[in-house]
Amino acid sequence: MIETIKNLKKKLLSSKLDDNTRIEIFIELSHAYLDKNSDKSLEYAKKSLELSEKINNEEKKANSLSIIGNIYYCKNIYEEALKFYKKASKLFKIIGDKNKLGNSLDNIGIIYRKLSSYDNALLYHLESCKICENIGDTKGIAYSYNSIGNTYLCLTNYEKALIYFQKSLEIMQTFNDKGGISNSLNNIGIIFKKQRNYEKALEYYTKSLKIFEEINNKKRIGISLSNIGNIHEHLKNYDKTLEFHFKALTIFEEIEDKWEIARTFNNIGRLFLEIKNFSKSFSYLERSLKLTREIQAKELIKDNYNEFIALYSAQNNYQKAFEYSELYSKIKDSIFTEESSKKIAEMQTRYETEKKEKEAEIYRIANIELVSANEQLEKEIIQRKKAEKELKIGRKRLIMLNKIIRHDLANDFIVIKSAVKIFKKTSNYNMLAEIEKRVNVSLKTIADYKKYESFIDLNSELIEIEINKLINDIITEFSEIKFNIEGNGRVLVDDALKSVFTNLITNSIKHGNSTKIDIKISSNNNLCKIKFMDNGTGIPDKIKDKIFKEGFYFGKSGHTGIGLHIVRKTIERYGGSISVEDNKPTGAVFVISLRKAL
Repeated sequence: MIETIKNLKKKLLSSKLDDNTRIEIFIELSHAYLDKNSDKSLEYAKKSLELSEKINNEEKKANSLSIIGNIYYCKNIYEEALKFYKKASKLFKIIGDKNKLGNSLDNIGIIYRKLSSYDNALLYHLESCKICENIGDTKGIAYSYNSIGNTYLCLTNYEKALIYFQKSLEIMQTFNDKGGISNSLNNIGIIFKKQRNYEKALEYYTKSLKIFEEINNKKRIGISLSNIGNIHEHLKNYDKTLEFHFKALTIFEEIEDKWEIARTFNNIGRLFLEIKNFSKSFSYLERSLKLTREIQAKELIKDNYNEFIALYSAQNNYQKAFEYSELYSKIKDSIFTEESSKKIAEMQTRYETEKKEKEAEIYRIANIELVSANEQLEKEIIQRKKAEKELKIGRKRLIMLNKIIRHDLANDFIVIKSAVKIFKKTSNYNMLAEIEKRVNVSLKTIADYKKYESFIDLNSELIEIEINKLINDIITEFSEIKFNIEGNGRVLVDDALKSVFTNLITNSIKHGNSTKIDIKISSNNNLCKIKFMDNGTGIPDKIKDKIFKEGFYFGKSGHTGIGLHIVRKTIERYGGSISVEDNKPTGAVFVISLRKAL
């Protein structure tokens, strides 16, 4: 590379060069310096742009603008990158270079994703994909699929993300594009990690790392090492976790990638928190937060705040934990808004609708049999409706969870604030007890918030679970209650079922003052029925039809009024049902019906 730079600089000394050739050399020098010296790379790219503007060459001007966008992206200066990418895309559109226009739009989408503006990201990725489809750029389609998958990954729609990653992988394999193949393998590994299939995730990450090492892509090597480190953290192999994270950090610091450095600092801080080395955890989390704020990476800032909440809670510093929980709530609200979710749903629907209309026209022109075309169209309509339904449910989920944080924490903070004022004026120490009480209530709300997210995860893969074994694992946490379990069965559910059962048992103890719970499991045809029968105070008839409604709670022990509502939603997501009836002589019976694993 050094020799290449020397030769290019030597060529520039020639007085016989025309301006177009000089521009090309500036561009080559910019590329040559990119991994070694980003400032030098930018210097030559700007010289290329300046000369392109001087000779009024729109094509070379667009190329120069795009290269400058790439440099700012590598330097993590996303607002500047966005500005130059947008200028480049306008020129590519004017000169009719659809290949580069599609690539430029995809790059704009990536920047918006880095800035956590997911509706804008999806808008540009879908537009890029449409252009690639129109000109038959199959490889461009594959890259767009990968970008769309990454956006859905950020939105925690793992099923949708996996579909796009697999589509991208299939296309990349036909071209034997090693970079594209390894990217797709890595992304599929991320999906398996999110679904807690750690062995499968490690398998895909390792395949991806091997290919990145073959092609010597340093950034992607670092990302793969970091991902493998995260898997070892879940497997409790903490020495290996640190080993992989520090290897990744060395690479990211070498290539000066601030975004990845910040993410790795956060990963290391989280690991030290896990092993209760609080001072080192604080050190790395603080370094991460400084960098994330510098590059305005909202998603990373959100993750960082979440780790600070856990760190200060572990140290019983509730004041600091509260401060960060408030910051976390605000930035989470700014990233995921109902308006953004609506825009995403509209864009995806519009894109899929336009695609179907285009395909239907092709079918007509090609004189494909009407029956076959209708069958295909019907399948696509079903898929589209399913996607629309998931997005609609997703919006409700965001509204519901944000409501808990905004309403319950806001109320607690008002009480705390008032108690502080009273204490300052009167030195009434009863106010300190009230503050402590509200702190504990708010901490419970934060803990519930995390639990509720797992309750209604739309994208968990349903697996076979043995009910008797699951219940026996749960009841070890309730030593004060006598349990009697009868029967067994296997059902199609996910990990959220554990939270459902735990919630029902907790409610029986807390709200019903139960001392004994009988659990009866029976199977009939394709259904499995589970009855939780307690000996508590029971549920009044007048509220039986209300207890599963969102926001309803009864008596002094009621909290958010959302627990049983989410229990019902989770059971319904499995294709089951839940109801309540009286137990004799006293108590309540919750009856759950679930699909039996065949």
